[in-house]
Amino acid sequence: EALQPTAAVDAYPAGPSSDSDSNLPAYPATGTIWVIRPLGQQCQSDAEFEYANVEEAITALDEAGIQVYLGDVVFRPACEACDCPTSEHFRVRIDESNLEQARALGWEVEE
Repeated sequence: EALQPTAAVDAYPAGPSSDSDSNLPAYPATGTIWVIRPLGQQCQSDAEFEYANVEEAITALDEAGIQVYLGDVVFRPACEACDCPTSEHFRVRIDESNLEQARALGWEVEE
């Protein structure tokens, strides 16, 4: 006999609508790539970071003509030496055609 869904599954809330109030453009199905850059280097003070948060990093990419579809903060393993990157990294989804321009601004393809 097949199992029937429970009330909890049936009552699961619907996902976000396509009328989301996000200020980022619609996410394309193909032709995009994740790029990443560290917040800064170990031993740097917060005031020395180029961007204080992912929103500032997205604004800088936008001002450089690179459209950002998604952006967030991720944490990567990192050494604790002062010349190592921070574990906190900014990650954004951009058009593959903008990769070289993003690399010139310090971004690398996420592996």
